[in-house]
Amino acid sequence: MNLSNWIRFSWDLTQLPPFPNELPEHYEIGLATAEDEMELRKIISSSFVLDPAWSPAMQEVTERIDLWLERAFASPASTILALRHGLRIIGAAVISHDPEAEIHLTPGPCVSMEYRNRGFGTRLLEQSLTKLRDA
Repeated sequence: MNLSNWIRFSWDLTQLPPFPNELPEHYEIGLATAEDEMELRKIISSSFVLDPAWSPAMQEVTERIDLWLERAFASPASTILALRHGLRIIGAAVISHDPEAEIHLTPGPCVSMEYRNRGFGTRLLEQSLTKLRDA
């Protein structure tokens, strides 16, 4: 698998529809803090490691994700969203507000395996696009 062939999406952020900001009780999406970094790294990495579709290129995927996260955690032009279930972080999205960045949502919304298929990835994507539009 050649990572340069990853599918990239683009959105016209001026045409975003209004998104419902509803999550089930005890769930919330908010800004991550510096104290969340290790847990966020685990969530994002495990989203790929536990998905068998990425297995053939796991080393390359891991290196790419580590590079993206290093940049995001060091850059004031980045916002990191954490999806929480109570005190536990179960999802994340990393947003770059740098207008010169090639990619603004890296690696994309990530949700812990046991919380998938409940619409949380969609909510993270909606929040991410809204933050990019507002920036």
